Amino acid sequence: LKQLNIVHEQGSISTIGDVEARSGRVLEVEEANSGFKGTYEILSSNHTLSNAIHLMSLDLKVVL
Repeated sequence: LKQLNIVHEQGSISTIGDVEARSGRVLEVEEANSGFKGTYEILSSNHTLSNAIHLMSLDLKVVL
């Protein structure tokens, strides 16, 4: 019952790509525009490469 009362912070960010960023990995994030700051687990990632520019979108969940 205690676990059900915990607020789980999650959301998405887009940034310059990193080939090491994959689902299940944990990373430190400090992103001013979204307000994300802390340790997050990657729930899913989407990578794009266009005109030699690697970008990614990450769905993140805060690690408690």
